[in-house]
Amino acid sequence: MVSSVDNQHFGLKVALRERCLREAALTTLVVCETHGGFGHLGALVYRDAPGMVLEQDSQRASSLAQQRPTWRVYCADSEKVLAEGLAADLAFTVLDCDPYGQSWPTLAGFFQSPRVFAPSMAVSVTDGARQKMRLGGFDMSGWEPWQDRFGPNLWPVYLLCCRERFTALVSQAGYAVTWWHGQYSRTGQQTYFAAALRQREDRHNDGAPQGQVA
Repeated sequence: MVSSVDNQHFGLKVALRERCLREAALTTLVVCETHGGFGHLGALVYRDAPGMVLEQDSQRASSLAQQRPTWRVYCADSEKVLAEGLAADLAFTVLDCDPYGQSWPTLAGFFQSPRVFAPSMAVSVTDGARQKMRLGGFDMSGWEPWQDRFGPNLWPVYLLCCRERFTALVSQAGYAVTWWHGQYSRTGQQTYFAAALRQREDRHNDGAPQGQVA
């Protein structure tokens, strides 16, 4: 049974991921799931696909290892280990980022690390930074360009800012966004977005790990 606390908007998350996979039209699924949780979402959407899952809670990580015996399963802080190049040898075609809080440190850890990048990717994200910004006391590092444009309160334009920030981030790994969809939860506390990516013609990945472009 899916926990209503752990996956409050489970149906929306599943629908977004399934649509993202259709839009990306991937021929091969190799999944990087950055926050595995209880495993319900990944098991339903990705089924028999190979991949890697990260989970910081040791009991959940142990359960994931039993649930997915052919996957690489790590009990680790995804933000840190991805930034350090964990699984840099795998050309992931799917990145699933579903943290409780903000997604940006984890996304940056992945796309700015030296690693092999697949020609095409499907990326699905759950992000909780919008609500934290509204409550105050939130570290706004990384949002300065948008605060300069829109002022200190990004609540009304957060989805637009997400699209622009995400596009700039994946561009550092050589990707162009070919499809995008984003929406807020009913309460506005969560932001959901997904994108299909394709390597730009001016960036050729010859199999060597590549990282952030200056």
